[in-house]
Amino acid sequence: MHNYFFFIELPGSGRASVNTTHSFDKSAVDPFELSEAVTDCMAQTDQLITFAREYVRGFEKSGIEKIATLMGVRESRRVRGLYVFSGEDVKAHRKFPDGVVRATYGIDVHNRSTQRVSEEERKAIPVYDDYYEIPLRSLISADLGNLAIIGRCFSSDFSGQSAARVMPTVAGMGQAIGRVLYQAISRGESLSEISIDGR
Repeated sequence: MHNYFFFIELPGSGRASVNTTHSFDKSAVDPFELSEAVTDCMAQTDQLITFAREYVRGFEKSGIEKIATLMGVRESRRVRGLYVFSGEDVKAHRKFPDGVVRATYGIDVHNRSTQRVSEEERKAIPVYDDYYEIPLRSLISADLGNLAIIGRCFSSDFSGQSAARVMPTVAGMGQAIGRVLYQAISRGESLSEISIDGR
C-alpha cells in the first residue's frame, strides 16, 4: 500500500471517494492472481478505515458506504498497432498528422519499484499548457485486419499507456474510432485506408 491517503470529496454532506488501495505484481489476465489482488485490497480497506478514523481529520466517525465490485485494472495486454504510442510522445507533447485525440494527462506510474521507467519519468509532473495527440494508427491493429483498439489495451509502451489510459482520453478514442469505422463501412474501405482529413 502507498504511504499516502488520497480522497476526493463527493456531492452531498460528509461523503468522499477514497482511492488508495493498490495491489502490485499481479497478472490481470490470470484469474487466480486477480483474485489474490482483490483479497489484498480488501485487507487494505480494513487498514485504511482504521487509519483514517485515528489520523485523518473529519474521518473520526467515518464508515464505508460501498466498495467497488470489480478490481480496477490499469494494465494487462496491449495490442500492437500501426504505431506504438510512447512516453516520449507524452513528454514531447507530440502532434501527429493522424492525431484523433488531444490529451494532457501526464505519465502516471504508480509502482515506484518498477524498472520499466526512468527516474525522470517517475518524477514527471504533467504540464497543462500544451497537449499531445493519440494517432489513429495507435488505434488500428498492425496484425489483424480491420481490428480497432481503444482503452488501456491500445498500441502503446508502458509509459505512454500510463498517461493515455484515463477515462477522458479513452472516451476520445472511442468517439474517434467510431467515426472512422462509420467512414470505412460507408466507403467499403479498410480502417488503414481512412485518412484523418475527412476525404
